[in-house]
Amino acid sequence: MGDAGRPGRPALIDPGAYPGLTPTSAVVLVDGRVRTLRPARTRGPGRWHLDAGEQRGPARHPDAVAAPPAGGPSCLDDVLADAGLAATGDRVPVLAVGSNASPAQLHRKFSAAAVSTTVPIVPVTVRDLGIGHSAHVSPAGYVPAAPHLHRGATARVHLLWLDARQVRALDATEPNYRSVVLGRRHAARLSTGVSVTRCRLYVSRHRLLAPDGDVLPLTAQHRLLRRLARHADVAEVLGDVRGSDHLAADGILRQRLSAALGRVRGRPHRLACRV
Repeated sequence: MGDAGRPGRPALIDPGAYPGLTPTSAVVLVDGRVRTLRPARTRGPGRWHLDAGEQRGPARHPDAVAAPPAGGPSCLDDVLADAGLAATGDRVPVLAVGSNASPAQLHRKFSAAAVSTTVPIVPVTVRDLGIGHSAHVSPAGYVPAAPHLHRGATARVHLLWLDARQVRALDATEPNYRSVVLGRRHAARLSTGVSVTRCRLYVSRHRLLAPDGDVLPLTAQHRLLRRLARHADVAEVLGDVRGSDHLAADGILRQRLSAALGRVRGRPHRLACRV
């Protein structure tokens, strides 16, 4: 998802498409629209510029950020300040490894919580980090992503800059995860070479799926379920599943599948972190 415009459909209403469309370049979610950020070498996102003329449609939300003046693009922190929102330096860096990197998912979650929907979202790399699947089914009907220690690997994930109310709102949507702070070993590296430390990350309260000993890497839902169907307990439950939408609508079926996933061989996240 590299173009500015609409953020797509969130996994909350389209679970089979989990994790949803995620940005391939730095963007800011503004008033339900996605606008491109232009990175400035050796500077943090607060001094990055918004490309002019990319916000389309009327402002529909109270946290809408105005389009930059005709004389040139505005830097992100100046635009946030003009809207009465916290600057990037006053925000919490939060790593997103699944659908929380999707602008559509974030917009839906924050709108439901009645907090600002303005969010900078930046692709980053993190060393010694892998992304797999948590051994549970979400209320929306998908088997969600979960991070874990993977020595020698480099994960391509997204960094969100959230204000305090957004952090509390996002925490409330993640009952199956703990929010932790990563050490310098897992610093997030921006495309400009700048590193961001002490990032928050959601780690699963469940094990990660590892039926053959190694954690299964994040993959499309239909491929994941086909792979897990080799496990007899999972196959028995999947025989009653007609798709992710069915799982989203049937709480008992979700509980049965979550219980079956809990019997699949798994591994803890093993990340060195603090709460």
